[in-house]
Amino acid sequence: MSYCDLELMTKPKRHHYVHESYLDQFVVGGQPLRVLDKWENGRIFPGTPKNICVEAQYFAQPIHSEKRMDAKLETYFSSVESRWPFLVSQIEECKVLSDESYGFFIECLAMLRTRVPNARKALEACLRYSVRQTADELNDIPPVEIVEAFKKHLHKKFPLSEPVEPTLANLIDFGFIKVGIDPHRSLVLLPQLALKLGPLLGSMKCRSFLHNKTDQNFITSDNPVIFYEKTANTQQSSPYPQEDAEHFCLIFPITPKVTFYYDSKEMKRIQHRPIFSIKTVHKINSMIALFADRFIVGSTQNSLENLKGIENICPVPDLEKSEVLPVRILRIVYKYGEPIKMDGWKYDFQK
Repeated sequence: MSYCDLELMTKPKRHHYVHESYLDQFVVGGQPLRVLDKWENGRIFPGTPKNICVEAQYFAQPIHSEKRMDAKLETYFSSVESRWPFLVSQIEECKVLSDESYGFFIECLAMLRTRVPNARKALEACLRYSVRQTADELNDIPPVEIVEAFKKHLHKKFPLSEPVEPTLANLIDFGFIKVGIDPHRSLVLLPQLALKLGPLLGSMKCRSFLHNKTDQNFITSDNPVIFYEKTANTQQSSPYPQEDAEHFCLIFPITPKVTFYYDSKEMKRIQHRPIFSIKTVHKINSMIALFADRFIVGSTQNSLENLKGIENICPVPDLEKSEVLPVRILRIVYKYGEPIKMDGWKYDFQK
């Protein structure tokens, strides 16, 4: 192998935000995975661990002085992920995990919550909202030519609407000015996002892996780590509550037959538990589907068929209650809502 070949191998361009070794565990009998797209009315299509939950240059960081993108972060994630299959085999065999193995499991869990589009888009949406808030506080009136163009733009979109003051905040609200956020900013904030999970994950005293003994498989998604405040009505609960939540549950599917489950009110201390209720599997799958940002992944067509009518909502930040600065996360409060769709971004050296 030449040096050039080695150099190319260390600079992958297609980055998995849900890693292949995780998705591999959901392949059954060598058959393709099945993927449900919540954004496209529940369309189901075949996929493989290699070609789903992947995006070009997703973890790449700009090196402006050299006019290139750096893939060291993707390389680092790949090195951590290489240990995942061995850990899964231990869990499937119902072995008692050592503190080291459990620590690695929690590290993977934290990574799969913070690195996915659902988390990164939340950060970027909060940053974009902070720009809008600053514009609102400035209360500046734009130049005359921009004001006139805005009036024409508004009349085309809302011909019967009431007059709108052409402030910077309104220009943003009505889509006349697009506020782009450099995705590198959310990458920089990922370590802080992981640290925010620390108190909540540290409070989990019971390690519980549910072993599915039914003929209905667990599913997973492009946002596989979910936790929520437990209430009587699921969609009135708070997704991703703060560490001081009185009662919360955490679900993390591992294979079609194993999922990690934690209930803060549960007193059982059994690390491995069999479940024989299809109703329980359906409840867990419904939560996994609700938290999916866009793609729900199943090992068979049947595992996704009953989800076709699912509403296209997922956890999104409550922008008025959240506060994210360019260099610091103060607070992110989530609610259920329509998925965030961020505009594309290119650096000067890529144009």
